[in-house]
Amino acid sequence: MYKVYVHPLGSQLRNGCFAAFGAAGAENDFPSGFTQLLNDFVAKEVGINIGAIRFYERKGLLEPAARSEQNNRLYTEHELKWLVFIKCLRETGMSVEDIKMYHGKVKEGTSTLPGRIKLIQDQKQKLLDDIEEKKAQIVHLEQKLERYYRGENY
Repeated sequence: MYKVYVHPLGSQLRNGCFAAFGAAGAENDFPSGFTQLLNDFVAKEVGINIGAIRFYERKGLLEPAARSEQNNRLYTEHELKWLVFIKCLRETGMSVEDIKMYHGKVKEGTSTLPGRIKLIQDQKQKLLDDIEEKKAQIVHLEQKLERYYRGENY
């Protein structure tokens, strides 16, 4: 169980870091000036749990977090937005390896925009293809239901 701490000044504190993740029950170890929030903040607001964040750090999708004096992880608003995008890409079915490649291209700068555009366009096309496949599956199920409604046994 983890808690999230957010400073009321947002990104103006601690080199732009505004959120710290620490163990539940450690009410007195959050950075000075941070406001303690409910431990479901990450799941509700960001949509990524602490275990996933650590996994993404280990896989190189996210730079290792800055740490507070109490060793709590500190994340910038930019990092939290990147985590939300990682979650989006994973939900589209993009592999961790492809996200890592994409992230590497982002770090290289704007010269990699054409490659990034292609990667995102390809993922978008996969989703569109998946949607068409799901539509066909729905049609098949509807046809089966119509036969059952007519009293057919197959």
